Amino acid sequence: MILGYHRIATGDGPLAVRPDTFRAQLAILAAEPAMQVVPLAELAEAMVMRRDDKFVAITFDDAYEDTLESAAPILHEYGFPAIVFAPSRLLGANSKLTPLQLKQLARHNFDVGAHSRTHVDLRRCNPAQLVDEVQGSKADLEDAVGVKVRVFAYPFGALDRRVRHAVLDAGYEWAVTTRRAWVRDGSDRLALPRNFVGEYSGATFWAVVHGGLNYLAPLDRPRPS
Repeated sequence: MILGYHRIATGDGPLAVRPDTFRAQLAILAAEPAMQVVPLAELAEAMVMRRDDKFVAITFDDAYEDTLESAAPILHEYGFPAIVFAPSRLLGANSKLTPLQLKQLARHNFDVGAHSRTHVDLRRCNPAQLVDEVQGSKADLEDAVGVKVRVFAYPFGALDRRVRHAVLDAGYEWAVTTRRAWVRDGSDRLALPRNFVGEYSGATFWAVVHGGLNYLAPLDRPRPS
């Protein structure tokens, strides 16, 4: 199961989860002996090896400052790893992490993944723009953070065959969508499903991590352009 978040903040719109709610959600994961919170790469590798472990990976989109300020300390309390997907040319603007803050976050049990350069719908890009957004974001982040960027998150979860091929050609090993489902043997490594989490009660969050909201998957898929 891959879990997705945007913001860990108080009163910051529908994408935000309050810090106390986030802490309570992590407590639920910690209390589940059958589940292990692991880096996304380990979960994806387990899928390839056809292991039956119940792994959970925690992801953050858009690289907001509160990922460092609010989420990272709470994750540290539980010893949980995570990955942040950063739009590389938007860093430092509109409450996004600066490159220096992103490098700092990478030292706190966070991996760094790419989220394009400017967070556009990649399906609408011409061939040159598509290469620039997909390959360029990888190069930007590897230069800024000094680590290999292995995972890509599609902006808005939007992809088609052409976009998927661009991600493959850029050298990413895995990519994540916004489609709700379990990650299973046979899941497309460049279109891994991900369950986004909101300001959920304990019971609703428990249902998310056990796949109980996967029936909502058709509502999450990007609409035809």
